Amino acid sequence: MRFPPYLFGLPMTVGIWYVIIVLAGLFIFWILTKIFKTIAKDFAGGLVIFALIIIFILVTVNLVSGANALTSNVDTWFNQLFH
Repeated sequence: MRFPPYLFGLPMTVGIWYVIIVLAGLFIFWILTKIFKTIAKDFAGGLVIFALIIIFILVTVNLVSGANALTSNVDTWFNQLFH
């Protein structure tokens, strides 16, 4: 994954970009839990938040690995199933 070398004029490394992405994701989920605080108390709201967390994990794995991890895992599973 390629990132810009600067953010607001500050030099950035790939590691710092990954840290910023993870922290931004955690911040977004914190805000979502504050917004949907009453929804999270029931089962359906908890299921929605759980789905959002799973999607965030998949996106993070895709960013860190530089590949589409979900597609490659499903493809590998089908190859092992039928061969």
